[in-house]
This record gives sequence, structure tokens and C-alpha cells, in this order.
Amino acid sequence: MIVKKRYREIHTLHQTTGEEVKSPILAPIEYLEASVAMCIAKTLDFLDVRDGLELSGYDVHVTSTSDQKLKPRRLSEVTVTIDFIDQLDQELEEKLRVKAKRGCVIGHTLEYPVTVTLTALE
Repeated sequence: MIVKKRYREIHTLHQTTGEEVKSPILAPIEYLEASVAMCIAKTLDFLDVRDGLELSGYDVHVTSTSDQKLKPRRLSEVTVTIDFIDQLDQELEEKLRVKAKRGCVIGHTLEYPVTVTLTALE
């Protein structure tokens, strides 16, 4: 999944083919990828405003890999790539990437064990 952000415009969600997602009906894994992408994007938005960068925009690409051998079946890797529209200094680009990853609670949740509790409605 890809989240695209342009200066003074809302975020848009796209398939990895580039096609914009108009329907909210996605596969469960696509929702997870979209959540990671939006989390990174919102963190970049915060950094942009806080640091007065006025970025022209960026694309956050998120893909995942499922390992069929893992039991229970689950994703084995989530990969994030950030493409900035602006020609940024390499040091600033790396700083933004690192801070965006550090600021993403969804990414943190995936990297560390989390308990999922199933309860019944009463």
C-alpha cells in the first residue's frame, strides 16, 4: 500500500500498482499495510510542521511478506520506503526516515509482542 501526501492536500491511499483506493474494502493485510503507511505519514506531517520544512510531498510505500511456514501463519516482514518529492539533503532525509519510524506507534506494536485478547459480548 502507498500513502501519498502533497503540500496542503489530504493523504490518499493507493495500491502498489499506483491505482488510488476509492473503496474502503481491502484485504486484512492491506489494512495493516495502510495503517503502517498512514502512521509514518502522520509522523512526517508532524515533523514537517514542527521543523518548518514545508515539504512538497512524499510517498510512503509499505509491503509485507507472509511466511507460509510460520505457525500460526503470520507476516514475517513489513518493509517501508519513503520517497520525498523534494531534493533533500541526504542527512535530512535519513533523519526524517529515522524519526518517522521512531514516532510510529503501529510500527512499534508490530515490532514487539502484543497480546490480542478475544472477549465475548455480554
